[in-house]
Amino acid sequence: MAPTPLLNMLIKNKLNRNNYKKWKQNLIIALSYDILKIVLDNKCPPAAQAKAKKHWEESMR
Repeated sequence: MAPTPLLNMLIKNKLNRNNYKKWKQNLIIALSYDILKIVLDNKCPPAAQAKAKKHWEESMR
């Protein structure tokens, strides 16, 4: 598996006594990206789409 740019960012900026804030910021960015990637890569289940459309239509009445 080839390292991603986010993984490279974490590898280059390893945690030490002087960089906790920057390290934490980079970690949050990397974890947030992974969560967003999962959401964007997966398709919404058809049942959820139908329920959402029905709810939206009812709310517009």
